[in-house]
Amino acid sequence: MQAKKTFDTRRMVQMAVLAGLVGTSALLPAMAAAPDGVAIDQVEAQARASWRDNMAHTAPPAEGCFHAAYPSILWERASCVAALRAHPVPRRIVKGREQTVGDGADYAAQVPGLISQTVGSFPTIIGVTSEQGVNVPFGGGESNGITGPNEYTLQLNSNANGTTAACNGHSGCVVWQQAVYGPSLSNNGGGAVFFQYWLIGYGGSGCPSGYISDGGGDCYMNSAAANVPNLPITELANMKLSFAAVFGGNDTVVLTDGAQAYTASGRDSVLDIASVWHASEFNVVGNAGGSQAQFNNGSTLVVNVAVTDGSTAAPSCASNAGTTGETNNLNLYSCTPTSGSTPSIQFTESNATVSTVTATPNPVTIPAGQTTAPVTITSNAPGYNSLSWYGSNSLPPYNGEILCLGSNLPTTYTFNGHMSPGQISKLYLVPNDNCTGGAVVGSVPGTVLASVTITTQ
Repeated sequence: MQAKKTFDTRRMVQMAVLAGLVGTSALLPAMAAAPDGVAIDQVEAQARASWRDNMAHTAPPAEGCFHAAYPSILWERASCVAALRAHPVPRRIVKGREQTVGDGADYAAQVPGLISQTVGSFPTIIGVTSEQGVNVPFGGGESNGITGPNEYTLQLNSNANGTTAACNGHSGCVVWQQAVYGPSLSNNGGGAVFFQYWLIGYGGSGCPSGYISDGGGDCYMNSAAANVPNLPITELANMKLSFAAVFGGNDTVVLTDGAQAYTASGRDSVLDIASVWHASEFNVVGNAGGSQAQFNNGSTLVVNVAVTDGSTAAPSCASNAGTTGETNNLNLYSCTPTSGSTPSIQFTESNATVSTVTATPNPVTIPAGQTTAPVTITSNAPGYNSLSWYGSNSLPPYNGEILCLGSNLPTTYTFNGHMSPGQISKLYLVPNDNCTGGAVVGSVPGTVLASVTITTQ
């Protein structure tokens, strides 16, 4: 084992993108084996995560409400409940309000074609211990949501700029569909997962049969709702919300949490959303009425929005493309699109102190007659347990390739390195992803928390 460890260290040092800039200790991933019990727990956790992903992509056998429990992948019919008339609302951007997430200030996964399914999840959650639903200024007045501890909604929302036959020819009318989970939203006081259908800009004093007027020219209606427990915000990492639309068939919303899955469905013909669905917003926001989900200080969420559109191309990160009026108190950071078998976007939102990585001096002056000069790198990423580092070096033999420099590294870290004449190096910090030191990657995966470009003169 010792000989192998020494070989790995030498190999990673030889392959290090920054060639002498990063200390050897920064390239050493954790190598201690986990206790047997921990390994078994990890296997079980992975099995449950795979089950949740499977259920998120499994349509129920018929219209209505269904439930499944791990490890079964069979939906069993359950009684539906009615969702309360308290409801999420469309964006009504408040000028002058601090633009935290929501009420338009959000990313959406956007594609040139049509989306048939979107799955939203939170692959990384740091520092979340509590959440409080509160009312805030909204639409020229005050929001009117459900307030108190653990009052929030998970929302997976379509774009709101397409018109269909559901608008009945009303000029300026567009359709909007929301897949919603929220505590306290069923008529029995429990949680509910359901669709909410909107005719925005329908106008006039009357709405079509079955719809309710919001008093401002818009009409909304709820689908039947699946009965779900009131889940605390600390369960967020185990939750996944999916929304599938089938033209001429049934639209399905699925909530998975831990070892439980709940689904409700309704006919796509209510709005014909499958014919105009080009973008998806997913997030955790206030519980109805334009309210806000306020997280404890030091909270950080990584949000993943995966789309199915018949392509492997990466969706675009459409900024300021949120459609819901509810908000949270987190700030948006950079968004990264990913292509492949599961095209997606991923971004970070946080009210923790901003992560940083700095180089001193920068640029680095190489004295005459010298082949290198020292540089000090310092990183700080509050709210995270550990980090992975990626980097590139412009000089041969690396030629700008991006490599993993190490994982499971401390969030506050300082080390000394050296730069060579003509060298341009880039460093990237991401939430720990257990990458292998020295591994070449096509691009920096996940959400970049902070980066720095180091030059010489």
